[in-house]
Amino acid sequence: MFPLVLYNHNLKGQVSILIVSIMPLFYQNITGVVLNLITFVIILLPLPWMGGVEPHQESKID
Repeated sequence: MFPLVLYNHNLKGQVSILIVSIMPLFYQNITGVVLNLITFVIILLPLPWMGGVEPHQESKID
């Protein structure tokens, strides 16, 4: 999927490879596609807290 290529620089290499390897299994049926989208969103949501943005900085400044 193109989104994987676009977000690859934000994801850990291992994570994106894992998604790519699992993806064909999800796309075997329509329900699998939904599960794949949910998994993709779940992995993207924590990105800002994994290193990009640190919400706890404000607490430290306190």
